[in-house]
Amino acid sequence: MKFVQARPAPKKVELDATDRKMLGALSQNVRLPASTIAKKIGLSRDAVSYRISNLKKRGVLQGSRTVVRKYIRNP
Repeated sequence: MKFVQARPAPKKVELDATDRKMLGALSQNVRLPASTIAKKIGLSRDAVSYRISNLKKRGVLQGSRTVVRKYIRNP
């Protein structure tokens, strides 16, 4: 089993409504394909893949589990 190394927490992570919807879907089943998530939230598969990779770079997603840290709610 591969262990996920803890990264230093970013000071604040801004998540919009679409990111929160994606995290909600991933928190129920982290192995959902991007096409299934795209249908649920109304984006293209490529947009979902791009957002997931962005969330990984920002430290919100690590490995195959969701790590939700501090976030700012946009008005």
